[in-house]
Amino acid sequence: MRMGLGFCWVVGWMVSAVAWAQPPVSAHPLTVEKGPRGERWNALFMREFAAQNVAMTPEVVVEGFLQRYEGSCKGDMDCLQQLGYATQAYYVLDGHMSRKGDVYTAGARVIRVDGLVVKEVGPLEVERVSNTSEEANARAVYSKLFAALKLEALPAHPFAIKPPPNDEPPPAFVPPPPDGRLRTASYSLLGCAGAGVVAGSVSALLANSNHKNYKKRYSTDDTRVLYADVDPMAAQKLSDKVRTQKTVAIVSFSVATAAAIAGATLLFVSPTPQKNKVAKLGLAPTADGFLLSLHGNF
Repeated sequence: MRMGLGFCWVVGWMVSAVAWAQPPVSAHPLTVEKGPRGERWNALFMREFAAQNVAMTPEVVVEGFLQRYEGSCKGDMDCLQQLGYATQAYYVLDGHMSRKGDVYTAGARVIRVDGLVVKEVGPLEVERVSNTSEEANARAVYSKLFAALKLEALPAHPFAIKPPPNDEPPPAFVPPPPDGRLRTASYSLLGCAGAGVVAGSVSALLANSNHKNYKKRYSTDDTRVLYADVDPMAAQKLSDKVRTQKTVAIVSFSVATAAAIAGATLLFVSPTPQKNKVAKLGLAPTADGFLLSLHGNF
């Protein structure tokens, strides 16, 4: 039980640490030829993007924004900036790929929400590696493309962004709308607090019940008199059990109190999320399968 509470603390800390360590990036759909092959390329691109060490915006959220632009920004910088703001990301990945004969050509740029292109790669030319597997060919292209982009090296927060090498001041940075990282961490801590209360309550009830059994079996009104058939080993064992359960209850309630205070504090200081009138359910490919996401206001 104590191990479970410790695990909750570790999970809460890891959720907060990982969320804050990864740069938040939204990926614009890959610009490709129309048709089934282009759709397959884009799906594989999103799956490869999901495997990168970044905080990925769910694909359904990106698609929801692009509905007003007929599904694509078509390279327009203002549209890409607005995509970053609307999806609460600091960066937008805009890529393209085409094929001519046995050669694939791909490129991409990373745009900060203030309009600065912080990385640009391509065009990269990659020869076909398989005559039968289009997936293998696409993966070879994306492997080279993402290795050159190094998305995980992007500054994770606005205050980590450095001026350009030519010492010119960067464009004025207006932070995007706040995301829910603090709120997510607060929910994790409050969940651990609830688990601590449950664990402490159960332990306290068990300790109380065993204490009553101890008094009934092994003590009398006169503390100097013991029943003749008292088993000292059994009495000691039950006494130790009561003591352990009381300790677990105290520790559980203490952990629950600390987690509740920390969770409530984070919930208080976290900004209020924007209201979404419609909840959206989406499915996005990941490195290990698929990511099911629900986007909306709850």
